[in-house]
Amino acid sequence: MYNSVNLSLLDQHTHRFVWRDMDSSKLPDHYVLQTVTFGDKPSGAIATIALQMTADMCSHTYPDTAKMINKNSYVDDILVSKETMKEAKNVIQNCDNILRKGGFAIKHWIVSGDSNDDMEGLNVVRTDEEKILGMIWQPMSDTFTLKIKLNFSPKRKGVRTGFNLNAQQIDDIPQNLTRRMVLSQVSSIYDPLGLVTPYILSAKLLMRSMCTKSDIGWDTPLDEQLTTTWIEFFKGLFELENIKVP
Repeated sequence: MYNSVNLSLLDQHTHRFVWRDMDSSKLPDHYVLQTVTFGDKPSGAIATIALQMTADMCSHTYPDTAKMINKNSYVDDILVSKETMKEAKNVIQNCDNILRKGGFAIKHWIVSGDSNDDMEGLNVVRTDEEKILGMIWQPMSDTFTLKIKLNFSPKRKGVRTGFNLNAQQIDDIPQNLTRRMVLSQVSSIYDPLGLVTPYILSAKLLMRSMCTKSDIGWDTPLDEQLTTTWIEFFKGLFELENIKVP
C-alpha cells in the first residue's frame, strides 16, 4: 500500500542515500526513494490520507462505495458486509475502480461462504483462515476465533527470544511464575470485541487480589497455590480457541 503513494520532490531528497558497494576507488552512486516506504513514522498516516482522498475524488460517481472505503478501511484492510453475493460483487467492482484512480490495487478479496462461483472474473481467493484486525476469521463458516499466544521467554529489544507455547506444550510453563510474568501474559491477550471477557475477568480479579498483598513483589516467585491457579488459567486459555463466534 505504501509504495502506491508517491513522495514529493523535496521528500524524495530526504530519502537519498549513497552507495559504492565497498569500492573506495569510485564515486558513490546516488539513490532516491520515490514512494512512501515502510519504516517512516508518518507512512501509515500518509497512505491512509491518500486512500481517503482517492475515495473522496470518486464520491460523486460511486457515493456508497467511496463512503465505505472511508468508514470501513484500516490501513490496508477493507471490511464490508452485504446481504447478497450480487451486492458484494458490485462493491468489489466499484472499489477496484475507485482505487485504480489513485494508483492503488487490491492484492485480493476474500468472500465468506463455501462458494465463490458468483465472483468469476474478480480477484477473489479462497482460504480457510485469515487474520483480520488481530482476530482470526474463518471465511468458509464466516466465524471469528481467538488465537492464544503464550510466551514466557525473556525479551530482547522488545521481542520475545523464544517461541510461543501451544496447547501441547502447556507443561513447559515456568514453575517460578511472578506477578510481572503473569501480568505480561494476561495483557497480551487480544480480544477487541470482548468475546472472552468473562474468562479474562477471572485473571484480572486474581491480579487484583495479588496486588492487595504487600508481600508479593513484582519479581517475587508466587507461592505454590497461586502458581497452580495461574497454570490452570493458562491451560484454560487454549480451550477458548475452540469457540467460534458468527
